[in-house]
Amino acid sequence: QQGQTESSSLSVMMQHHPQRSYLPRLLDMLLNFLEKDKNNLKEMLTHEGFQVMCHIFQKASPTIWSAESMNILEKICAVLESETQLYKTFVLYVLLNFQVWVLTESEVQTILMKLIIRQIIKRPKLFRTLIGVQGFIGILKSFYWIESPPSEASQPRYLTVPEAKHLRQFVLQQIRFLLPDSSMFTEKEGSYINLYLTASTKEESADVKQFLSPHLPAHHQQPHSHPQLHISSETDKERPFSEKYSLDENISAISFDHSQSPRSWKLLLRSLNSELSEEN
Repeated sequence: QQGQTESSSLSVMMQHHPQRSYLPRLLDMLLNFLEKDKNNLKEMLTHEGFQVMCHIFQKASPTIWSAESMNILEKICAVLESETQLYKTFVLYVLLNFQVWVLTESEVQTILMKLIIRQIIKRPKLFRTLIGVQGFIGILKSFYWIESPPSEASQPRYLTVPEAKHLRQFVLQQIRFLLPDSSMFTEKEGSYINLYLTASTKEESADVKQFLSPHLPAHHQQPHSHPQLHISSETDKERPFSEKYSLDENISAISFDHSQSPRSWKLLLRSLNSELSEEN
């Protein structure tokens, strides 16, 4: 009941937040800036524009976000598609900044989740390399738990349990769409999924088994029924994973370190910089 009350209060606050109408204008200005000149894209990368945005969004009230703002973020994605380096920083620092998104209302998070899925479908290899199965499992564990947060220091949120369950379905679809066609997860990816299953409650592991078990290596699989994954055409009418995480072989490592500032996400940035160097 407390979660439902907090969620309802957040929705009421959002309808009257004075800055809610400002953010779409600011994002639209950014969109125009990026579209206007290729040099502006280079400037955005050189001066770490999206890293700065990430910091601002983390300090701002979550009530400023609306469906209109999310739609502009998708337009920004389209502008950045030909600029792989800048697109990657946008994904890491904005689209997957769940430290921000988990505080927004459920409707905004639903739009975000569908946006991310559409991006993954376009570039599954990029997301599988940049974020990976372990990253999305970390999002499930740290932000979309069902029965209780993973630790007392966990990120606060205003979601009800039904809302969290609904949003988990999208994260699981994101993991599934990392795979081309009907291929299987690698051994290491399967290990991350099974580590999560081992440490999860019965309810939290049930949906993971349903969605992902058919694509685990044979010795990892468990009996289940596998639901069809649908993204309705309606979504076409309609955002970090930017926290530090460890790749150590234990479930406690598949989580977020909330004490880190944006400039301290060393593992992610090291990986990103390495990939960017290879492309150059």
